[in-house]
Amino acid sequence: MTEKKENVKNIVLFALLLSGAITIMIFIVSFVAELFLQDPISLLTEGTPRRASVEMLCYILSISLIFLYILLKEGIQEKTISRKSGIVAVALLTYLFSSISLAVFLSLTTEIIDYEKLSETEMYPTYSENMKYCIKELIKKDKKLCTFNLKESFFDAISGFTTTGLTAFERTYVDDMNGEEISKIDVQPNLIHIIRASYLWIGGLGIMFFYLYFTPVPSLMMSMGYKIPSERSLPKFIRLESFTFSLVYVAITALGILLLFLTFSSSCPYEIDNKNVMTYSVVLTFSSISTGGFSPTSEPIDQIKTGTCQITDLGLLIIMVLMLAGAIPIFSLHRPLKFFRKWIAVVVVFLLPILIVAVVFYHEPKPRTTLYRSFDAISAFTTTGLYTSQFEEDFGTFSEFRGIPESKTGFEIREIIRIYRRPLQDVYMIVLMFIGGAAYSTAGGWGFFNAYCIIYALYLVVTGKFERGLLKYIFGLILSFIIFFSIFAIGTFLCYRSGLFGTFLDPESTSITDYIIPSAFYEISALSTVGLMPSYNNMSLSIDIYYHNLAYWTLAISMLIGRLYYIIFPFLVSAFVSGEER
Repeated sequence: MTEKKENVKNIVLFALLLSGAITIMIFIVSFVAELFLQDPISLLTEGTPRRASVEMLCYILSISLIFLYILLKEGIQEKTISRKSGIVAVALLTYLFSSISLAVFLSLTTEIIDYEKLSETEMYPTYSENMKYCIKELIKKDKKLCTFNLKESFFDAISGFTTTGLTAFERTYVDDMNGEEISKIDVQPNLIHIIRASYLWIGGLGIMFFYLYFTPVPSLMMSMGYKIPSERSLPKFIRLESFTFSLVYVAITALGILLLFLTFSSSCPYEIDNKNVMTYSVVLTFSSISTGGFSPTSEPIDQIKTGTCQITDLGLLIIMVLMLAGAIPIFSLHRPLKFFRKWIAVVVVFLLPILIVAVVFYHEPKPRTTLYRSFDAISAFTTTGLYTSQFEEDFGTFSEFRGIPESKTGFEIREIIRIYRRPLQDVYMIVLMFIGGAAYSTAGGWGFFNAYCIIYALYLVVTGKFERGLLKYIFGLILSFIIFFSIFAIGTFLCYRSGLFGTFLDPESTSITDYIIPSAFYEISALSTVGLMPSYNNMSLSIDIYYHNLAYWTLAISMLIGRLYYIIFPFLVSAFVSGEER
């Protein structure tokens, strides 16, 4: 009993230590970003400290002291976690503790932003004059509508730290002239965009370390042809892999920021807005390499611009390369030539059909349309979630809403009466998101290596080359698929039951397209940590998530399960294959 209590204590301490380190890293990133950006922050009110600034200071001090206390008093060198279930608990608690602490930090940060002063500056160069007018009216109406409350921040933190990119915000302001709805994302200064993007980048780096330290990656590497030199011990090998991977991850990130900054700058015929261009380059690079999906605006990526600078077609190609880099296994990221030599068949089996479908199935005479659809397909396949204006045209065709008054907020919760969609395109994107990137990468999904292994096993069976020794591994893959699909099916049902996707008053609206596909799209977007939203063009459903608690918690839990799936499942498979007791 004493040993069990000690194990539980070690699990909680280890999770607190990891989440504290992550939160402090976000503190440092935010401080450095603010020194560079100098966004307007209001710490005083008529010469006295604001309540929000005092709360922020107390919060930073308390997190730092707890972290230092655990590090110095308890230590981690002699702490052990005796069971595999304990490792899963560490991962889950780390994500929960980190999401809670980052949610509080994000909420407090928006509280100390001076939105009135912000609206008087040139901080919104991306938007039209009408949008700028709407933002100023929103701030005049109630600047509290610009800040993130804890419910919004918690969903945002989970979404960011799991590298998903879904959002769930309250309603803010609707322009009566054209019905344009302002998203909270569009009101935020660059500092908030950097903080949210750092969730993704640190989340992508963090999941890599979890894979290296807590899952059987070395044995997986050896089974795929990568050899661990005999003179290296396993701990030494893991430390070396971690160090090497971290350097490569940072180097690719730095290169991506530089290239995107140059492509943005090359499109500027006049003076370059360095702060906004650099912010957008950092956010999009962080989102791409971590396969996250947060964007500095609610606009499609091809319409992102700052002043006279906007993203170019070359910039889209750079982002596509970064997304693919984030979707390959961690032990291949710094061995790209070996990876492609060994797995060129995987690339052919999956990437070529994606590009062919984008050209043929969606055929349009315009080359840019093909580029945009290829971008959207690669984004779904790598579970990134960035999207172009073509995605809105292909997947965002919702209509016939019914408003239901919400007494607590004064806003309407919209219920879909009928949906008009293209089912084949929807199913195609759902399949891409379900398969996802490689296991042991920043990407989510079931894993295209798994899908490839199943296809290859079928090939061996047909050709008579299948060996009985492979049966256990194939059964493990099939079990993995069944579990992942079952979670997806349950989440889809809960999303439908939430009411977010409609009660469908029209008796003719009973086809599978009308209710299952939209629910499945959102659920797989969360479970595979993608973040694509089929109605993102008007933010309608992404905002309504906030008001539907069942949909809110279903998607939040799905994001956690999807991110931790390849920390939890390998233990089940390894026990199944080896016959060991867990």
